[in-house]
Amino acid sequence: MENIKNNLRKITPLLNKGERIQKSLFGTFQELENENSIPIKGILCATNERICFYSEEIDHSFSALDYYKIDSVDILPSQLSLLHEGIQHSITFIEEGDLHDFNHYVLDRMEIKA
Repeated sequence: MENIKNNLRKITPLLNKGERIQKSLFGTFQELENENSIPIKGILCATNERICFYSEEIDHSFSALDYYKIDSVDILPSQLSLLHEGIQHSITFIEEGDLHDFNHYVLDRMEIKA
C-alpha cells in the first residue's frame, strides 16, 4: 500500500474542488491505440467525478477519463482495460489495489452517469 499512499498525496491537489478518490490501483498504464505510447507506472484513481491517472515517471503526468465517455470496461486476470472515446487504455502489472473493487466502482459510476 506504500505506492498508493505516496501517490495519493501527490494526486489529491490536482483534483477538482469536491472531487474525492474512491478506489485506486497502482500499476502500469498505457494507451494501447497509440503506437508511440509507452507503458507508464503510476496510480489510476476512480473518483466521484472521473478516472484519473498520475505518474512521476514522465514529467509528473496527469490525465483524466470522463465516466460519460467510457464505452466499455473489461477485466482480465490482472488487467483492467477501458475503451474511452474509441481509444483503448489498460492498466497491467497491478502491484497494489483491488482490481475487482475498482472495476465494480467504475461500472456503477458509468450507470449513474448514463
